[in-house]
Amino acid sequence: LCYLVMEFVHGKTARRYQDEALNAGRKGLEERTALEICAAAGKGLEAAHHARIIHRDVKPENILIPFAAGQEPDFSRSKLMDLGIARSDEIKDGLTGTRMSLGTPGYMAPEQAVSCRQAGPAADVFGMAATLYSLLAGRPPFKESTDLETVMATVQAPHAPISLVRGEISRPTGTLLERALQKDPACRPANGLMLVRSLEICLEALGQKEPAQELAVRRI
Repeated sequence: LCYLVMEFVHGKTARRYQDEALNAGRKGLEERTALEICAAAGKGLEAAHHARIIHRDVKPENILIPFAAGQEPDFSRSKLMDLGIARSDEIKDGLTGTRMSLGTPGYMAPEQAVSCRQAGPAADVFGMAATLYSLLAGRPPFKESTDLETVMATVQAPHAPISLVRGEISRPTGTLLERALQKDPACRPANGLMLVRSLEICLEALGQKEPAQELAVRRI
């Protein structure tokens, strides 16, 4: 018999923590918390991309956050899950989903919304950036009344910079979001590895003075 044994993660999804923050009257998660979640889950993307696998459905619901001692969340050990629509980057054609849109509106990259076949590592980078935006703002960067309108906005319309939604978000994090949510995949961090490096730079810059923040912006 062949079987697959998966890790049991005793905890909650990032979406659950996001909803709890909204229900408590906050706009979203604390910046450090959101960055820690995405940096840890981004290492899952890094491993997937190293194996030439594209996730194609990165979103808060697909990030699990385990409990540490005392049922406190350990955001630094967040895990990326659900590779249900993932595919090998080496597969160029096939019978399933190559000419249609697969993914979650609001988190799909523009090129993925047009055709799944165009989704490469940079599409996953867009998805993680949209996830970070959602954790901070309480909603993804693109959210309209219908899924079709959301997809059209993702492809055609600009998003509201995070600084307009939460003015206290640091410049490095805002810069990373603007870069990683670009319509053109060539303008984003190339893959999970580059994204994690940028997220870690943002974490290091938190609480530092303007010169250090400016240096962090240049490194992203």
